[in-house]
Amino acid sequence: MAHRPVLSAEEEDAWTQLHLVAQLLPAVMDQRLRRDAGLGHYDYAVLLTLY
Repeated sequence: MAHRPVLSAEEEDAWTQLHLVAQLLPAVMDQRLRRDAGLGHYDYAVLLTLY
């Protein structure tokens, strides 16, 4: 197994917060897009790709 450096408490907290945002953001974006524009997050992603 590769050596894994130990994170400081501040670094560990930052990674934990980033992980939380990465988990919650898609659902929040989907809710707001559905409310404001009538389309979901994945629908928006497709339209953005086509643009």
